[in-house]
Amino acid sequence: MRFTIKKEEFKIIMKALERDMANNQEAIDILLKREKESVVRYSRSKKMIATKTANESKIITSKDKINKAIKSLVSQEKKATAYSVAKEANISYNTAKKYESLIKDTEKYEKKYGQNVDDWK
Repeated sequence: MRFTIKKEEFKIIMKALERDMANNQEAIDILLKREKESVVRYSRSKKMIATKTANESKIITSKDKINKAIKSLVSQEKKATAYSVAKEANISYNTAKKYESLIKDTEKYEKKYGQNVDDWK
């Protein structure tokens, strides 16, 4: 069975072990090893946070490229499809397909604003 303990809990256990079992070095070594493992878990979580931040910036960049490509295609009076947007935005087809809802909203914007792309937000 595995369990994770907080640093405060670890310190309390260590004090109790030192007080009650001063000569039991094996128990102390096990707890020290567990504390080192929790530090590794903490660094992994920092890595996960950094990865999440990087992915979010990629998403924002992709959506921005797609929006610019759609505006460009509409101003050129071309149909905005996943393929044409991918080609215009210089992104992969799969990325364009992933955000196809942005592309499908083009028709809604065209009906609302016509070809005046400057009014789009």
